[in-house]
Amino acid sequence: MENGDEEEHIAGSTSITRLLVAVRLRPLSQRELDRDNCTVVARAADSHQVQLIDPIDDDDVLRKDRPREWLYEYDYVFPESTDQVELYQKTTKSLIDWVIEGYNATVFAYGATGAGKTYTMLGTEDSPGVIVLALVDLFEHIEHHQALPHRPRFDVTMSYLEIYNENIRDLLSGSSEPLDLREDAHRGVVVSGISSVIARSAEEVLGYLEQGNKNRIQEATGANEVSSRSHAVLQVQVSCKHINAKNATVQRYGKLSMIDLAGSERAAETQNRGIRMIEGANINRSLLALANCINALVDSKKGKYVNFRDSKLTRLLKDSLGGNCRTVMISNISPANHNFDETHNTLKYANRARSIKTKVSQHVFHRTDPCSVALNAIRADLTNIRENLRSPPQLPSRLRKRTHTDPPPSAESSARPHWDSTPSTAHAKHKPDTYITDMRSEVQQIFAEQVHIRNEIIGADAEIWECLDAIGKAKRDVEGLTRRLDKSDEDQREGGATGLERAKMKVGRHEKRKIGASRKRGELVGRLDELDERLQELFQVSVYKEKQCNGLQHPLASD
Repeated sequence: MENGDEEEHIAGSTSITRLLVAVRLRPLSQRELDRDNCTVVARAADSHQVQLIDPIDDDDVLRKDRPREWLYEYDYVFPESTDQVELYQKTTKSLIDWVIEGYNATVFAYGATGAGKTYTMLGTEDSPGVIVLALVDLFEHIEHHQALPHRPRFDVTMSYLEIYNENIRDLLSGSSEPLDLREDAHRGVVVSGISSVIARSAEEVLGYLEQGNKNRIQEATGANEVSSRSHAVLQVQVSCKHINAKNATVQRYGKLSMIDLAGSERAAETQNRGIRMIEGANINRSLLALANCINALVDSKKGKYVNFRDSKLTRLLKDSLGGNCRTVMISNISPANHNFDETHNTLKYANRARSIKTKVSQHVFHRTDPCSVALNAIRADLTNIRENLRSPPQLPSRLRKRTHTDPPPSAESSARPHWDSTPSTAHAKHKPDTYITDMRSEVQQIFAEQVHIRNEIIGADAEIWECLDAIGKAKRDVEGLTRRLDKSDEDQREGGATGLERAKMKVGRHEKRKIGASRKRGELVGRLDELDERLQELFQVSVYKEKQCNGLQHPLASD
């Protein structure tokens, strides 16, 4: 609701949905093939089941009675030969339509380090991953919807962050300053101070994505040559606005979150030391908190407390796991025997996650613009005036006598207004006065001008809001440049001062533009008031003339 100018209420369908869980097996790496006694312990039994075999030694007496084979069932199981497009179409493609319709959706990759999560989410230049395919598909859907008759308007914004050592960093700005999480009553968990950019095409979004990936922290470990040392979260917000048949503005908001989680790791396997070991400990801590939340959500005890505040990751995933969101979980596993424990844990938590249900609601806002309401009222009044002007005032019954010499009226002549027929000389002086025609013309001109003015007021309001957005962005640029100047040395400060002055000048230009638009709006409102006063005068004259006409004595009324 904007300054009380618009009435707003939320409406939309609500449904219960379950997490969609898929498992993807990656091929054996060259490093695994070079190891001694490398065997495959996990395989896809079919398109919905994974078979896991414990690689224990047959001579191990203490463990010989333990079960050695498990069969887990999921929504989808993708073997090593599955390509990126097939995985995307079966797991994530359907989320795009939900986001455009005003729902929240999340897809995230889960698994141990080196299991192929980053490849699944980001892919390569020749084989793009889920994130790239989803962004391209999103803008294709938007282009298709914009060609519909009601021509909706779409706005797409995105933000990109990483959680590194339990600190949130903005990947688009490249700043290393940690950001804070905040709880919002309407938007849920939000990141305070994160930069959000407007994207108009898939190429532009992919450019921002590439820019953010360059700022993401990745290092080589003993288990993975390119190991992600942080959890990456890409959030794309889609706003759709159109005018319905009742001239009310209908606006939908959807958010698509795509998350590439860092993998759990064992220090003995990764051979980490120093800062790499600290990173691994924080990664395991956040993934343990995630596993605890999954266990609590599927617990049979109703009302059991779910501690999402144990980690920054679980706080961000609060809506995705137990809130208003459609969620897809892609679990990545390695089929090698030396990764058996990590693979077994991943399959167990993925199987538990299938039981999580979320309540999803559509984010739809119906906003009634006062200008549209007034415009509808004007159109209704104009229609009534036209009908009244087409139908002349009826004479009293005592004036409806006719002479014996007058022929009886035919059906065709009686259906027409009496001034449209050919009158006799005696009746010619009783034709309607020309003031009716003149008044009708003036009323039509006034209403046409009012419609034009109201359209200009709507345009002025849009320009004012555009200026306010531009002013807010420019002020944020000024604040950012000011902070950078404070931290920079003397040589950098001289060049940065010029950019700061330009940013301040931009703020001033938008302020002047806003003032001009506000002044123009005031003039238009004043002109509307003048036209309303003129309409009242015309209505009063119309009433007076009608009474005067009804009081006339027809010359044929006397005997």
